[in-house]
Amino acid sequence: KAGFSHVSYGLESGSQNILNQMQKNLSLEIAEEVIRNTHSSGIYTTVNIIVGYPAETEKEVLETADFLRRNAAFMNDIYFHPLVLMPDSPLYHHKDKFGIELQNANEINLWYTSDGKNDYQIRLERIEFYKSILKDKYTSNISMFDYYLTLGEQFYKREEFEGALKFYLKAKNESRDIHKINLIENKISSIKKK
Repeated sequence: KAGFSHVSYGLESGSQNILNQMQKNLSLEIAEEVIRNTHSSGIYTTVNIIVGYPAETEKEVLETADFLRRNAAFMNDIYFHPLVLMPDSPLYHHKDKFGIELQNANEINLWYTSDGKNDYQIRLERIEFYKSILKDKYTSNISMFDYYLTLGEQFYKREEFEGALKFYLKAKNESRDIHKINLIENKISSIKKK
């Protein structure tokens, strides 16, 4: 009656272990109940998920997938955000504790863990996994084109041209925009000249 028609929940994960590590002080059981009640009340319900928290393993990814599958009918949108290492955040200040490496302070989305179990490519693969199981519920503020372009750029800078080419081609396949396609074709031709 008051006009409250849309709510976006910062759930962040469907794994209790990850929520505990994030110090969210949130029970998944209660979150599930709240999400279902919100939707049942006629309120447009959005849930946000952070992909790639440093402690996240395949086990937690599958737990999140199960939570989302169980509750997808009660969510209008599910937004996925690869974890960005924001300056002045607790993760940024405690990089050593989490084994986080950051080559360039300006590339806060390209952080990785020293054990090789978490990097931008792995985070992208996890988003693709969620996308494959959620289909019409999947939403992202960043297009798959942008994800692939960023990965192509990362490989290109490291002069790993085979990897760069792979992701540039994936980016090209994600767009119908002639300007974006031309951008990718220029990148591909610059690799072929090397």
